[in-house]
Amino acid sequence: MVSLSATFSLMNYYVRMAINRRNENQFYFLGVAVRQAILMSAVVCVTLIFQRLRVLTWWDALLLLIIAVLIEYYFLKKE
Repeated sequence: MVSLSATFSLMNYYVRMAINRRNENQFYFLGVAVRQAILMSAVVCVTLIFQRLRVLTWWDALLLLIIAVLIEYYFLKKE
C-alpha cells in the first residue's frame, strides 16, 4: 500500500503542477496529492482484497469509489 500510495502521490502532484501554471503554494498541492493518493491506494487495496476473496462485484467497486469521493469532498469542504 505504501508503494502504491507513493506512486499515486507523485503522479497526482505532477499533474497538479502541470495544470497549475502559476506559482501558488506548492506545499498545499503536495498535501492534497498525498491525501488523495492514500484514498486511491486504499480503494485499490480493498478492491484487490475483495477480488482475492471472490466477492467483488462492479457495484462493490463503485460503492468504494463513491465512499472515497465523499471522504475527499468532506476534506475539501473542511478547508
